[in-house]
Amino acid sequence: MTDAVLDEHDIALDQLEYLKTTGNVCADGSMTGWTWLRYHEGDWQALRFATEAVHTREYIHGEVWDRERVVDWLVDNPVTMHPQSSAYRWSPDSKTVWDYADEQDAFSDRDRCVWCGHSDRTRSLGVYETVEDGTVGLCEGCRDDWDRAGELVNGEVLE
Repeated sequence: MTDAVLDEHDIALDQLEYLKTTGNVCADGSMTGWTWLRYHEGDWQALRFATEAVHTREYIHGEVWDRERVVDWLVDNPVTMHPQSSAYRWSPDSKTVWDYADEQDAFSDRDRCVWCGHSDRTRSLGVYETVEDGTVGLCEGCRDDWDRAGELVNGEVLE
């Protein structure tokens, strides 16, 4: 049992090194949870598409991981390496998962619309009280959708 764990760990370290030294490659590794991983501008970036009801399915969660978490993920998930230029959620597509993450500022500290994921860099956001989800930030288009669906307490911006 110990040999198998060491072998998986060694393979994960090799994959980590390959991802780090080959800048245009990323790993696709899980059908659920954190799906994609790349080394970009000195950071290990992991992303997944939303599965929570409060988000659309296009919403992207992005996190920057440390080396240890990357190794653990690589050990736990069989991965397929892809050029970043062909890292699609659904193929064919005109944009990669990384293009969508960049559009949503998924790896930044910017405020984002809780529904569609777009940030305050590209959309005007307001804070609203909702029936089920508490206080959330929404862009104008998503705010209108939530208001029509009866999800906003009074429809007025709080901030």
